[in-house]
Amino acid sequence: MFGKKKTWQKATGTVLARTIASTDSDGAMITYDYAVEVRPTEGAVFRAMLKDPRMLTDFLQPIVGKTVGVEFDAASGKARFDKSDPQLSFKAFERAQQDAVRRALDPRQGS
Repeated sequence: MFGKKKTWQKATGTVLARTIASTDSDGAMITYDYAVEVRPTEGAVFRAMLKDPRMLTDFLQPIVGKTVGVEFDAASGKARFDKSDPQLSFKAFERAQQDAVRRALDPRQGS
């Protein structure tokens, strides 16, 4: 009824380009479409259009040139971002930024 269930496999992908897909009324929330080169552990490299996840909670939108985790379905050729990749976690990004500030302010770090 809803089509064949996809079998998602892990891969890496490099963002080649991105374009604004939509914004909210005041432009504060932007969603993107991404052209990504997908590199499976086995099989041929291919390019796919990925979208931001529907739920942007804890998702750090990757910039052009960034290599991140992706998942793909070999039968359909579809791909999506792997939200288990810490590089795509906004919470992990915030923690790293806070840790960097704490280290910078730690007098034991020296000048």
